[in-house]
Amino acid sequence: MIKSIKEHLSGFYPMCATDKWQVAYITYSDAYGDLKELKRHMTTDEVIIPVLGNATLYTYENDKVVCMELCKNVVYNIEKGTWHHLKISRDALLIVVEDSNITKQSTERMTIDANCRIYKTQS
Repeated sequence: MIKSIKEHLSGFYPMCATDKWQVAYITYSDAYGDLKELKRHMTTDEVIIPVLGNATLYTYENDKVVCMELCKNVVYNIEKGTWHHLKISRDALLIVVEDSNITKQSTERMTIDANCRIYKTQS
């Protein structure tokens, strides 16, 4: 079955899934705005391919937040267990490939304050 990208949907939208992996797209929503929270998937890598607009990847490494501007049509692999956040422009479109069995229980979250200090870990 073929699905097309629906421009009216925002955020994370799965397009195709098997019992092992899924392909989704991301468009702008508040979840992909300013850095307020980092998350990490404990059971899967997450492959990101920016297609349109601008995207910044924030990671938490060695007790500091690191940011990287992502280039269009380049494949980025966010390894499992890596704290990360995507901030994208309102016109952005990103393709995501990851395990299809990802759950809230296998994803950890932590909140960041305005100075990029962690102040609360959420389960």
